Amino acid sequence: MLWLKFSLIFSLLLIESVYAQKYTSKQCLDAKFRTSVNNEGKFFGLIKNDLSISKNQCQIQINLKNILETKWVIDVCREPIHIKVTSKGSQSVYKRSRKCEKSDKSDFCAYYWELHDALQDNGLIFAKGERESLSTSHGQTYCSFLLIKRYLEDGHLFSKYDEPIDIFTPFDEKKQAAACDIPAKTELMPKPEAPPVPEAETTPATPELEVESKADELLDNPGEF
Repeated sequence: MLWLKFSLIFSLLLIESVYAQKYTSKQCLDAKFRTSVNNEGKFFGLIKNDLSISKNQCQIQINLKNILETKWVIDVCREPIHIKVTSKGSQSVYKRSRKCEKSDKSDFCAYYWELHDALQDNGLIFAKGERESLSTSHGQTYCSFLLIKRYLEDGHLFSKYDEPIDIFTPFDEKKQAAACDIPAKTELMPKPEAPPVPEAETTPATPELEVESKADELLDNPGEF
């Protein structure tokens, strides 16, 4: 009986130590979970903010409900890089054309920053647990936040079949651009032209050779004289 209790305690400690370890980028991408974060909103808490996240590997859906409800659907493994937004009962799709700045008023950037702030203000601030553990609401929210940030803001396309980039390291745009550069083709040097072949020089006949040639003709044709 004592041995059974010891084994149970040891197993619980082992499981706890495994979940306490910081999850990897690959574990975050492959994870499947549902989580929700609730907090009191404006008007003395009469209007609550309910944030829910549903993740199935590459597909992430975020719902924010306060007065109205907004839904964002992102597939971090699908191109072109885009975001689906359902607001006021209608769905729209916005494609990324460039890196978003806070001052950018395009539809894509406006809805991205709205999602970015919703995950921070209503998710990361109020979620419970450690952000390094995928078993906590905080960890699941943080995992989703990093994947969405790399995909929508930084323009990185993920694949569940490849090892992803380190989502915890700040994105280095110059390093990413250098890694994607295709080396320029080496220009072939023109072959040197072959030097012109000199024409065969004809040796002028000497007087002695001309005399001998004339004598031979006379011997062959004596009737001419």
